[in-house]
Amino acid sequence: MNSKECGSLHGFIGSLARVKSKHRAGSDDVVGNLPGVRRELVEGIGSLSGWRKGVRRKKTKTHRKIVGGSRKACRELKRS
Repeated sequence: MNSKECGSLHGFIGSLARVKSKHRAGSDDVVGNLPGVRRELVEGIGSLSGWRKGVRRKKTKTHRKIVGGSRKACRELKRS
């Protein structure tokens, strides 16, 4: 996970915390800031799909490295 993806995830979590704290402050605050809160949540949720793609890409890359290494080891054993 790179720093950009990590930052967007932290931003999303932070926006959830702000929503929760605004809810505690009083219903007027939440209603007054609802469009802004909704926009922050949508941006945060949208960034999660990119984060998941990045995680999948990293897992695939790691898997290919492992498989490639084991194939190389098998070839070397056959030569010996």
